[in-house]
Formats: sequence, structure tokens, C-alpha cells
Amino acid sequence: MFSSRMARAQGPGMRVPPIAASARAGAPLTASRPRCARVAAGRSVARAHRHGASTRASASETPWVALGDAVADKGRSPLDALPLPEGDCGLPFVGNTLDFFNGPQSFVADRVRKYGQVSKASILGRDTVIVAGKELLHQMLVEERGLLIQDYYAGLKALFGPASLGLLDGDDHKRLRRLLGPSFSKAGLNAHIPEIAKIASDFCGEWAEKGGIGFAHEASMFALSVVMKAAIGLKFPAAGHSMADVIEVFRVFARGITSPGINLPFTHFGKSMEARKKLEDIVQEAIASLPDDPQEGGCLGAMMSAQDEDGNAFSIEEIQDNVISLAYGGHDTPSSVISTALLAIGRRPQIWKKIVDEQAEIVARFGPEFTTEAVDAMVYAEAVFREAMRVMPPGIATMKLATRTFELDGRRIPKGWRVMGSMASPEDFQDDKWPMNCEFRPERFLAHNDPGAMSSIIFGMGPHTCIGNYLALLETKILLATLARSYDFTVLNTSPELSFMPIARPKDGLPIVVTRRSNDC
Repeated sequence: MFSSRMARAQGPGMRVPPIAASARAGAPLTASRPRCARVAAGRSVARAHRHGASTRASASETPWVALGDAVADKGRSPLDALPLPEGDCGLPFVGNTLDFFNGPQSFVADRVRKYGQVSKASILGRDTVIVAGKELLHQMLVEERGLLIQDYYAGLKALFGPASLGLLDGDDHKRLRRLLGPSFSKAGLNAHIPEIAKIASDFCGEWAEKGGIGFAHEASMFALSVVMKAAIGLKFPAAGHSMADVIEVFRVFARGITSPGINLPFTHFGKSMEARKKLEDIVQEAIASLPDDPQEGGCLGAMMSAQDEDGNAFSIEEIQDNVISLAYGGHDTPSSVISTALLAIGRRPQIWKKIVDEQAEIVARFGPEFTTEAVDAMVYAEAVFREAMRVMPPGIATMKLATRTFELDGRRIPKGWRVMGSMASPEDFQDDKWPMNCEFRPERFLAHNDPGAMSSIIFGMGPHTCIGNYLALLETKILLATLARSYDFTVLNTSPELSFMPIARPKDGLPIVVTRRSNDC
């Protein structure tokens, strides 16, 4: 069943699922314990430590719990005897929030180095456990279905909309993902390879004509154009709005993602909510201008024509939520990765030569046209993409909420705690030059036995694995290939200051100069 976003949008007989309904009403999904109030709960454990009890054993391996408190107090769970994760709660009132937002990648890396793969913090006033490591994340996200649910702060829910794919759980999420899936599948997107290649060719030609460009902004324009046309099914200009217009609105929109969520006209969040209204209007106008039979293959057309088992269709608000969230996620992540790749190539010209050489071989083998077979053969370009994701993850973690108390790596994670699952690997955290300044070596993804490559989980895992992961890979490979076949570029500042919120990218916008070669591959 597809939820209706607001009561006024509901038609007769339409139902709102419990999760969506509570989100729209602003009701909390679960209550959280006061910050650091859990310290007292661990005092009996501390006494046990002094008497030699292991803190890493599971509840079933702790006999003094099973025969002592757990028997004497039938209301207690054996999990109560386990220690909480190590870590500090930061400053009064603000906790670790400022440290986290000043550099989330470095913050998480420092916690892992200091406290291990499971540690606690206080972020945005919430008890938070930070978890790193593929095996631990797999245990929580895949093996224990229903253990965690999506958990984003109220401001983020308001910006992206409670009906957007990333905020849903359970059956609502499954049905919506199943509906959108074909548009983001490998087969669905490969059908758009010629179109993506045309977009890449047009952008590269324009960049060469301009000479110097701010690549981070241009990469956003390219990626938004791709996701709108190839996956969503909207072409620009849409309802009188150019791609540049929409990019500028998204730039204002993005500023509110990491803001405190105070909705006043002069705050970042207030301006972001105004930008959200403009995006809603653009989507609604674009829908009204579509033909009766929307573009085949686009998820917009799929949402417009879909009905649930009761015959209920998507409301306009639900379509707006998902077009906005998919368009934002579909352009910010790829633009960040592509910018990281070009910055790394600017520092290591030998990588660019390998990409150029690979394209020469592919053109000789498959011809100049971009086909599925040609793109699949771009193994080194793909390794560059994956290494760029490793050295500078566009986002550092997913936010979840524990639905019940559970054990993880010998630690007790209480119900109601926020769980921040790090998408970077513990191996990366041990490198004090990570992120970005660590070794950039795409070959690790060609070796099949490199620990850093094998532990890479940048796109997540479980039901909420990023739906756009193949799109990001496909457009990056095609853009790198298009540049490598006919152009060269120079990065003007190879040591820029980096910004991490809301997405990782150089603060100076990554100025580069693109030049066309006299001879193509």
C-alpha cells in the first residue's frame, strides 16, 4: 500500500500505514534514555570487572549473571549484565555534536582507533553507538532483520518528506523499492547508456570551450542531468526551469541538511524549506506537462501509473517526496565521487595515463560507441571509482534506531539508542592520513585479496542498500571514458581544504582546466 502524505491528499478509502502516519504526525517512534543516564546501569558490571569477569563474553557465557542477578531478579535480562560501549559523551548539553559535524570522517576514525569497532557518543542530544566493520554491520542489518529501523532527525524528515524511500521501513519500503527498482537496475540503466554518453560528451565539450571551470559544480550539473533523464524520466528544461535553475535550488536545499532544524526565514533550515517548496512546484509543473503516457522506463512514470492492492494510487505529495530525494541523492553522491577521482588523478598523473590507455584498448576492441559490453570492460575506470569512494566516502554513516536491546561484540546496545553504522572500513581508520590524503591505489580493487577492498561497504548493506549504486558507477565510468578519449585536464589546486557536510567535496570547488586533444583515442 502506498501511503498518503497528508490528510487533505487522501482519497476515500486510502489508508496511512503506521510508520508513515506517526512520522507525519511528528510522533516519536521510541523514547530515548537521558544522555549518560546509562552509566549507573554499568556499575555492577564494573564491580564484576574488578573480580575478573570478562566484558567480551556473550550473555550465555557469563555464569555470574545467569546464576546471580538474572535468577534473583526475574524482571532483568542477561543483557543487563553486559557493559555499554566505551566512549565519552563530550561536553554538557552539546555532547560530541560539534566535533562530529566539524569532520565526521575524522571523528569516526578517531573513535574507532581509540575505543574499537563499537563505541558510544552523544550526537544531537541522543545516545549514539558508532559501529564499524563489515561483519558487525552484517549482523545488525542483514542477519537480524527488524533489529534496526531508519532514524533521521525531524528536520531531515521534513526536507525529504516522510514518504521518501530512504525514510520508510518494512512493507512500505519493500513495495516502493520494488516499484522503483527496475528504473535503477543494471538492465534498466544500461538501456540509457547512449543517452548518458551523449550527456557526458556535451558537458565535456562545453568544459573545453570554457577553459577553466569549477568542477564540483559542473559535476553536480552533469549528475543531476543524468539522474533526471535516465532514471527519473524528466527532461530539461522542465516546466520552464533549466538545469542550472534546479541545481541552484538544490544548493540552497542542501544547506539545511546539517542545520539544527529551526524553521525561521533567516535560518539555513528555513531557507532550505523554502527551496523544498520550489522543488515541489517544479515537480508538480513537470508532471502536469508530461504526456498522457509518461516516458517509458522512468520511475516517475512508474509512480504515476502504479496502484496498490486496494487500487490506491500515489498522491502528488508522495511523488514529490521521492523525486526530490532521488534527484538529490542521485546527483550529490556521484558528483562527490567524480570530484574526488579527478582530484586524486591530478595528484597522480600516472593514473590518468592508465585510464587513457584502457580507453584506447576498448575503442580498438569495441569501436567508439558506448555499449554495455564496452562499459563492462572498463575495469580500471571502475577501480578508480571504487578507490575514490574508499578514500573519500561521500557520506560517513547510516542512522538507525534500535528497536530492542541487543548484544554487539560483547557490548549492550539499549533499545532506543541511535545506531550509526560506518560505511568506511576499520582498515581505513587505522591510516592517520585517511581520508583523502592516504594512498590512492585503484589496483587494490583488481587484486581480489586486498583487505581494504574486501571490506568496502560504501553503499551500505541490507534492505536499505543504496538504490542508486549502479547509476553512480555507470555515469562515473562513462564520464571518465569520455574525458580520456578526447580531452586532458589540469587540477589547479591539488591540496584544497575539504568540506564534509552535507557531502564530501573540495571547498574551493575544484578549479580545473579542460583541453581538447588534437587526436582522439
